[in-house]
Amino acid sequence: GSRNAAAPPGGWTSGARGRMALQKELLPRSGVPLLEACHVDILIVKLEAAFERVQRAQAARRLAASEAAYLNLLKATEPIRDLLQYALKGDRADIATIFGGTCERIGRLKHVLAETAALSTSRARDARWQQLEAAIATVEQVLREAGKFRAWSAPARPRRGPA
Repeated sequence: GSRNAAAPPGGWTSGARGRMALQKELLPRSGVPLLEACHVDILIVKLEAAFERVQRAQAARRLAASEAAYLNLLKATEPIRDLLQYALKGDRADIATIFGGTCERIGRLKHVLAETAALSTSRARDARWQQLEAAIATVEQVLREAGKFRAWSAPARPRRGPA
């Protein structure tokens, strides 16, 4: 078989292979698109993990590792951006079902966007951030119009070190 035949177990790949895997997953043999909360959750966890790797590399003042981690973070934006753009082309009720309620999913994405703004001045120039931000804003607007939006706040981080 081909190495690119399927997405790796338990997750998504980024870039062109990731988009192909995403499309393959969302358009199974039946041809009926699947958009499920578990897909969104996987991508959010991957984005958050990539962001945490950037933070750790920067805290350790390892420039090369920091740059590599930031590039991986950028790559992690692609599949979630693609999934949001795909969702926006479909039934708005699906968006309300997946992203409504506590609005934690959209809130977590917004939180990562806000946190990454402080990481790099090149962030603003990269189209992937702009496209992700636009998709998130559109999903939020759909939720507002459906009366399903609630502001979500990230939980406070535990303090480290002496109080």
